[in-house]
Order: sequence, then structure tokens, then C-alpha cells
Amino acid sequence: MLVLLIDRSGSMAGGGLDRACALVRQIKQNRTDAVVLSYAGAVRMEMGDIKDISPGGLSNLGAALQAAVDLPGDENEKTVVIFSDGSCTDGPYPEPIAHKAREKGVRILCVAMKGNGGVNRRVLYDISGGHVLNEQMMLHELRTVKTAEKQKSKRE
Repeated sequence: MLVLLIDRSGSMAGGGLDRACALVRQIKQNRTDAVVLSYAGAVRMEMGDIKDISPGGLSNLGAALQAAVDLPGDENEKTVVIFSDGSCTDGPYPEPIAHKAREKGVRILCVAMKGNGGVNRRVLYDISGGHVLNEQMMLHELRTVKTAEKQKSKRE
């Protein structure tokens, strides 16, 4: 299962949110199984086109990550890709949630998206266990994940 988690908080204004949404739309063209969640102060599931997401509010990255991890499905087959500037201004601290999820087999990748306040790479690094990607690296990584999933399905 692929979960795409988009930061729509106020700090993603200035182009970060627009670029994140464009990347997610590109991924969804090839990965129709992807689930899209967005977050600011609250987490919501995005259905259909994601063109109408606008930045605003605080950043509750911890709750968003927990919601992604709690989605039904085998944790060992779950990949969560977080599109964020790493700002955490509301809710639980995300690092302990991420650590527990990785211990259960959830793969977490972060795509550093520069908003109006720069990028907090330390937070993204801690959440992902060191898997902080730029936009081009993320596209390559997802192709690798898809290939691995296909190979696993063939073996089963």
C-alpha cells in the first residue's frame, strides 16, 4: 500500500504545496492504488483531483503520520511518502510515531518541499530514518518500490 501524505499547512505557501500536489498527481497516474491524505491542523482523505488544496493553518505532522500508519493494510507492505517542509507546529511530536512505525515494517520516505519558511531537514531526516529525497529522487524511488512490489507478487 502506498500512502501519499501532503502537508497543506500555512508554511507550504510559496510554491511548496503546488509542487507537492503536482508530484502526487503524477504518481497517481501510475499508481492508482495510492491513498492520499493531507494535513494542516487536521488530517483528511483526499478523494479525486487534488487541485483544490490550499495552504493554511498549523502543521500537525504527528497526527497525520499516525493516520497514515493506522490505515488498514499490512504494515510490512506499507510505504508512506511525506511531502513536507518539516514544520511541526501542532499535535504530537512525529519522531516517536515514525520510529514505532518503522519498527513494525512501515517504510517512510520524506520529500523535502520548500515552502515559505525553508525546510527543516532534521525533522524530515528523523522521521524517515535518513530517507529524505528531493523531487527527482522521489520519482526514482517510487519506481523502485513498484518494481519490488511486482516481483513480490510474482513470487507469491
